[in-house]
Amino acid sequence: MIKYITIFFISIIFSVDKNGTSAASFLEIDIGGEITSMGGAGVSHVNDASSSYWNPAGLAFSKTGQLFFMNQSWIAGIDHSYTSISFPLNRIGTLGLSLNLVNYGEIEVTNLDFQDGTGEYYSALDYSVSFSFAKKFVNWFGFGSSVKLINSKIWHSSASAFAIDLGAQIYTDFLSSSKGNHDGVKIGMSISNYGTRMKYDGIDLIQPIDPSEDYGNYADVKGKYETSYWELPLIFRIGVSNDFLKLKYSSLIVAVDAIHPNNDRERINVGLKYSYNYPRLVSFHVGVGFKGMHTQIRGNKIQFSSPFGPSLGIGMSIPIQNKLKLKFDYTVRSVGVFGFSKLVTIGLNF
Repeated sequence: MIKYITIFFISIIFSVDKNGTSAASFLEIDIGGEITSMGGAGVSHVNDASSSYWNPAGLAFSKTGQLFFMNQSWIAGIDHSYTSISFPLNRIGTLGLSLNLVNYGEIEVTNLDFQDGTGEYYSALDYSVSFSFAKKFVNWFGFGSSVKLINSKIWHSSASAFAIDLGAQIYTDFLSSSKGNHDGVKIGMSISNYGTRMKYDGIDLIQPIDPSEDYGNYADVKGKYETSYWELPLIFRIGVSNDFLKLKYSSLIVAVDAIHPNNDRERINVGLKYSYNYPRLVSFHVGVGFKGMHTQIRGNKIQFSSPFGPSLGIGMSIPIQNKLKLKFDYTVRSVGVFGFSKLVTIGLNF
């Protein structure tokens, strides 16, 4: 195990940029205020309905049914929402269903003849629908998987793909408050978006061609652009977390994730979350984190940098009845040169 971890971190130091080599990039946008506020470091400890995105194995450790909704104002006025619901089925496991939706709004049509606009508008929309199942085989080990349909549409052209997510979580006794409770260091691993390739097709690709201006009449001959197949953004996550502060009413979780994507260099996410819980009353938590740290060599020095930046979020949960609990999170995170993105998350435990 130490051998593979060493190889992984060496690859982080000497990684190569692979930007722009995959489609459906919306699948890489972090969701959920709580984990996003921790810099996206959640693969080992997430256990709510947002697990369907981060690590489907987290659903196995969810003790109640949950409804989850998130909306964020993404860069360039793009609207991003994520909705998920999960149902624990006693000893069978936990089922989850989620919808990831990105709406790019209306965009004015331009061409070479009308570079200021033709008066028409087109829209673009990306979405994925996933079905998840997770099971806790023993009280310290859970495994989960998701099957998803992915679709991307730009005006009259679209592309589709199928993918699967796989994940596991392990609860250990290392640094545990009491041996046998498995409340020590948590380990998580997930593979997201392993699936078919995407290829755009539609009537927008049909254009008139005129191979010869001197001979024949080809002005009305229809030609069609042949687009390429593109890989999905395959993401491998591995992380650890631990509750270092274990008091009667408060806790402090520290989490670190290492990310290996197929379209970018390897990076590390780190995060903290402090919680204060009043039994049967309001509970609060504050999360801070830093996303996308990687190393680069400049001169004779190794420097840390990130295309993203810090994140900060606050949240609370309010019991409504014996089994109902309303949750709310608000998070602000840096998106590098694009400024800041704001997330609002609402959840219901039932």
